[in-house]
Amino acid sequence: IEVKAPLVAGSRVALRGRLAEGAAEWWSGAPGGARRERLSSAWFTTGGELSAPVDPEGVGPTYLRLPDRPGPLRVYLVVRDERGGASVVERHLIVTAPP
Repeated sequence: IEVKAPLVAGSRVALRGRLAEGAAEWWSGAPGGARRERLSSAWFTTGGELSAPVDPEGVGPTYLRLPDRPGPLRVYLVVRDERGGASVVERHLIVTAPP
């Protein structure tokens, strides 16, 4: 999970997930014949508000409106494949007070 902005209470930051090389594998048992599997993603947080928490077509970015109060925050990215596999990444963040 990438966050490239200061984490100031009440601000909006972009969250981006990065898939490992080969994360979408070839699936020989797919309906209609072999093809690369489709991945979907879901973002979760312990505080604030996500703009687009679900991406059925991959791992697109989302925006997080940070809570109005400083303190710890966790963000989770869950990536699922269409065969039932899933992977979770957790990131611990610290939201700071506005200047």
